[in-house]
Amino acid sequence: MWFGSPGSGSALTDAQKAGDSQYSTGGHETIQSIFNSTTCFDLMRNSSKLVLFENTIPFQLAFLALVEHDTDVAPIWDPEKRTFIALLTARDFIFTLYRRLLNATDNTVTSAVTLPISEILVLEDPIFVHNDFNSMDAEDSVHQLCASLGRLDAEYVPVVDPDEGSLVAILGYMDILHLLVQMAQRMPTMFSTSIHAASIGRVRAVPTASRTSTLSEVLAVMDDRDMNCIPVTDAAGKVVGLYQLSDVAYISKQITAETGAINFDEYLIGDILDVQQQSNGASPLYSCTCTLQDSLKTVIEKMVNGRLTRLVCVDASGCCIGILGVKEVISYIFPDDSPM
Repeated sequence: MWFGSPGSGSALTDAQKAGDSQYSTGGHETIQSIFNSTTCFDLMRNSSKLVLFENTIPFQLAFLALVEHDTDVAPIWDPEKRTFIALLTARDFIFTLYRRLLNATDNTVTSAVTLPISEILVLEDPIFVHNDFNSMDAEDSVHQLCASLGRLDAEYVPVVDPDEGSLVAILGYMDILHLLVQMAQRMPTMFSTSIHAASIGRVRAVPTASRTSTLSEVLAVMDDRDMNCIPVTDAAGKVVGLYQLSDVAYISKQITAETGAINFDEYLIGDILDVQQQSNGASPLYSCTCTLQDSLKTVIEKMVNGRLTRLVCVDASGCCIGILGVKEVISYIFPDDSPM
């Protein structure tokens, strides 16, 4: 594994900061202008350390390394071809195990996760969301990054140095949210519109889970509906949490690096949420819900504070009425772009 140093500071350029006074009014044009003038290189100041895996290491060891280093994604290097070939996320590991479990014995599942990444990538039913390495230049704009994520239907995009061709970062929606938070804090009036007034996203019924649902039951619904998260509700239908495929702290404590043994039927969503909330919920700023009356600024800040790219939209009684994601926020900013 190789590591890169994380940056720090604001992604807004000095010129953009100096021109804050002209942004007291504006709207889409101003936000679009900043997205077009801010580069991927600027966003790299907010990105975390870069962890890289060779495709020769066992699948479950790569997963455990993602958890250990608190990172959501890692590029995969092919030492024979001497090139990057894909991206690995926690979601890939979870769904690989789940789908193999549907049609295989425990021994087959165990052997699958102990295979090297190279053999997982060529399985008959590959689960990797990013099973190719579609990169963009560090000098490309944030608007181009948004368009690339939407076009590829991806959560992340590798960024390379345009001069040397070397990998310098993996950027995704959370990096875009950090930029939006900086803009909202400096230009709050531009982000004061409520979700309802801005008509951001669509309120529609979504499946929910209970604390007593097993992980196997939840993954079946998420796989069938192509969902990355699912609201968790109590007996009265009130939202008590949000399970995401990236919530792997609990699972990582159950799996062993030697065998890769795991049983989704034994894990309850409530137990997974408890572990999640012990780490995230300790902060008074953490919340996985929003209302239609919340401002765009509030929604963006909640996403960043909770390290979430989606929030559960609830009514006055706290019951789920839909899910709002960062993709809907970006579509609001660039309404003329192709739907993402």
